[in-house]
Amino acid sequence: MRKVLCLSAFIMLMALCFGTVSASNWEIYVRGKLFNNMQVSGSHFYVPVQQFFDALKFCYGQSDDGTVFVTREPQTRRPLRIKGNSANFVFDGKPFSLPITQINGVAYMDLDSAAVRFDLEVTKTPQTEIIDVVDKVQRLKHQQEIEKRDAYEQRMSAKPADEPGQNGSADYDVEHPVKMVGDIEGFLDQNQWEARWKATVKNHADVPVNNVRIVLNILDGNGEKLDTQVKVVGSMNPGDTASADFYWQDNSRIIATPKVEIQHDPLPVNQKKFETKER
Repeated sequence: MRKVLCLSAFIMLMALCFGTVSASNWEIYVRGKLFNNMQVSGSHFYVPVQQFFDALKFCYGQSDDGTVFVTREPQTRRPLRIKGNSANFVFDGKPFSLPITQINGVAYMDLDSAAVRFDLEVTKTPQTEIIDVVDKVQRLKHQQEIEKRDAYEQRMSAKPADEPGQNGSADYDVEHPVKMVGDIEGFLDQNQWEARWKATVKNHADVPVNNVRIVLNILDGNGEKLDTQVKVVGSMNPGDTASADFYWQDNSRIIATPKVEIQHDPLPVNQKKFETKER
């Protein structure tokens, strides 16, 4: 194993000496954000270790013998001092070694090797020279949150219509009287990498709701915000509906997911509240 590590580092060192390592035209996006300081040698891509962990939002530290401990759990980050042409890592309790290449005093590691060890998904698109790096675990958590939210919304949409209250109107959620009508409509054109979405909302209260705003959060595969757009609706009378159109374009080739948030001024405290309960 030590011979393999030394050989890999030697090859990289020779590439550095003969000037074949460069930033090239490739761009790398980590968790949806542009990552700087990647180096390229032939078909290999190298990333600075500590900066790469920061972009992934990993936490890390180093023991006295040089072993680098890395975790997804929130902990205090301590600066890394990786020397030599290899390093020992422990990631979520699993030990392993990786070749290290020193460039201008900064420790780099091979992107593909790191992806295997740190459970990452790396997508390379030669046509656009763009690399996307996604944390598989974080993406899974985000997908589970979306599924949980969708399941809750389906249960709520299946509830029977509210019975009229004593004041002759249906009870409603005083904290969230304005709700989406159906799902957000639209599409993401993966040829032009532009998206057009439409959100429609309705005031379910029996009083006007003021300063209504439809907020569209555009998320990447990890649930990180790529962009936020706000459309001001203004005041909505009881039963009013309103729609807002959104347009988004991004050349980073990231698959985006829209999520709508509705904001408005609070209603008077004496209004009835429809209490939703999980089933």
